[in-house]
Formats: sequence, structure tokens, C-alpha cells
Amino acid sequence: MAKRTTAEKIRIFRSFFTGLKNVYGTYDTKTGRVRQVKEPVTDEVLLAHLAGKQSYGVYLLTGDRTNALAVDFDDDELCLPIAFQTGARRYGMSAYIERSKAKGYHVWIFFEKPVSARKARLVAQKILVDTGKLEIEIFPKQDSLNSEVSYGNFINAPLFGAIVLKGRTVFVDPAEQTKPYPDQWELLERMQRVPEVRLDAIITSCKLTK
Repeated sequence: MAKRTTAEKIRIFRSFFTGLKNVYGTYDTKTGRVRQVKEPVTDEVLLAHLAGKQSYGVYLLTGDRTNALAVDFDDDELCLPIAFQTGARRYGMSAYIERSKAKGYHVWIFFEKPVSARKARLVAQKILVDTGKLEIEIFPKQDSLNSEVSYGNFINAPLFGAIVLKGRTVFVDPAEQTKPYPDQWELLERMQRVPEVRLDAIITSCKLTK
């Protein structure tokens, strides 16, 4: 496994799990109580997350754009996350399964540049329809921020150091999805990001409503 400096890890992490820059979510590891923190998302905030001192939840939605999309499967069964991942692949997109902090899985899709959140959500909803599962949460939960939606909803970022060793908040091995990938940083560096034109192509071919 390649050695990476703390600065390199923060740079990699920030490139994937970024959104609003002056607010983030967190939770108390003892009580599970969640709260919003209206402070800048500094390198120190991300380091505290990776070190397991304070969790970081990312508000993905910035205006009407997002760098990533996550689908939240509450069930501990892997079949549904794998079905979504397979469905994404069928449309030419890479998706990555993360075992979440307490129960279930998140499936992440990352983009080359910030994309229209509406387009990303439309495509994710289409994949869920294909799999026969409609009542699954998609982050971001809204298409845009406005006078009624100031922040949207945060989703807990992966690699929270307090529970990584318990096999939680880690990406599973694409080859053996019941196990964590042995080098999470290597996997992040190899992840394929989706261009917005791919979303456009899916929306056009499937005749989805923009």
C-alpha cells in the first residue's frame, strides 16, 4: 500500500466529499444525536473526521449543482446496492458501495465537475425504477437551494476514523463486496468520475423529463 501524507489524504478526500463550504453536519457517537455546525469546512474539520474525533457530514447541494450523488439503502442486505451499482454500470456510469455508519449502505456516484443536481437525481431515480425500488433516499434530496431550502440535507461522509476499523463508513471491495477494500485511498484515487454529458445522454435516450 502506498504511503500518503496527511495533506495528500485531505486533498483526495476533499475532492470527493465537498459541497457547501460554510456549514456541515455531525453527530454524537455516544447518543447518535445529529446537529448542524455553521462553521467553515476547513482541513482541520476533515482531519478530525478522518482521525475519528468528530464526524463530518457533507451538504452536497451548492445552488443547483452537486459534485456527487449518494443513494441511501437502509437494509443490511447487499442485493439492492449491488443492483443499483449494476444499473448504473449499464448506463455507462461507475458507482461505489460504502457500508454506512450503523446499518445499510450508501452507493456513491462522483462527477468530473459539478453537475445539475436535477439531472443527477433524475438518472438515479430511473435506475431505482429499473430495480423496482422507488422509496429510497437520494442525496442531494432537492434539485436546488432556494428561499425555502437554505442548506438541503447532509449525508455522513465515509472514512470516519472512529468506526473504520469496525468495517463501517468504508467502501467495499468491488471484487468481494462483503469485505472492505484493503486500501481505501488507492480506491478513491482510482475511482471513475462521470461527466455531465453522460447524464444528458441517459436523460435523452430514456426520455426522462428535465
